[in-house]
Amino acid sequence: MSGELGIDHPLILFRDLPTGVEQFRRLGFAPAPIGYHPWGTSMSFVTFKGCAFELLSIYDAALIDTNPAGNFRFGRYIFERLREREGMSLVALYSTSAEADVAAVMSRGLSSQGTIEFERAVRLPDGSQDRTACTLKILYDPTLKRVSHFICQQHRPDLVWREPLMTHPNGATGIASVTYFAPDPGLLRARFAGLYGATAQRNIEGGFVVQTGNGVFEILDQQAIDARFGGLPENVRTSEPAGVAVAVTVTDLPTTASILRERNIEYGERSGRVLVRRPQDFGNIWIEFVRRT
Repeated sequence: MSGELGIDHPLILFRDLPTGVEQFRRLGFAPAPIGYHPWGTSMSFVTFKGCAFELLSIYDAALIDTNPAGNFRFGRYIFERLREREGMSLVALYSTSAEADVAAVMSRGLSSQGTIEFERAVRLPDGSQDRTACTLKILYDPTLKRVSHFICQQHRPDLVWREPLMTHPNGATGIASVTYFAPDPGLLRARFAGLYGATAQRNIEGGFVVQTGNGVFEILDQQAIDARFGGLPENVRTSEPAGVAVAVTVTDLPTTASILRERNIEYGERSGRVLVRRPQDFGNIWIEFVRRT
């Protein structure tokens, strides 16, 4: 299970969620059935042990201003980002004590808009239904709309991290990293110092990285993005800092690559990594597969 404030799940926005779900299925993932939040968003989890992708869209715009946390409306935030483009939005951070974690983050200078408590119906393999329960602590910075986060405490982890949802044909086992683009990575140092402390940052060529309780955040400038991925995704040509890539660990990289070939997914191989081409087909993010170590 993820460590405290590890990468729990990045939110990947699609205007057409069923199409997004099928695109991730083509990559060899096993997305969960579509579910619904009370603030008008629909979602499907791609679940690993202790972390996930959350594929997200809007199913009812009339609900987007419900369930506020202070002046933050989760549904409206998703609605407004989708009006701009598909892509990564918030990233959820794993917690087993949301109250303690938000207090620690605020003591390091970040602000929280408040708390959202909610439940969501899930259908179990035997056809019965149960309900998840979550506490969210919103950590939204309006100057960093696509580099914001929320603390996520699952009170029914048995309903989230469960088989067969964690078994994927492509052998995926978890999230190794989330990569943010920033024209000046220094602009994001205070953000990540607030989340993890200033000593958690390690400088690399073109930016810095932060080791979390589960996976790494990378913050890279344009030159480093060009060298690593060949540039920003086509539909993410912006000077705004934003999440642009997720690296997924797999048990056997050649097996993963063979699945991509069989399904006519364009990809490239470099330095022990498989990079999926055409990010515009997968929520405007680069998806990398890396060998689990």
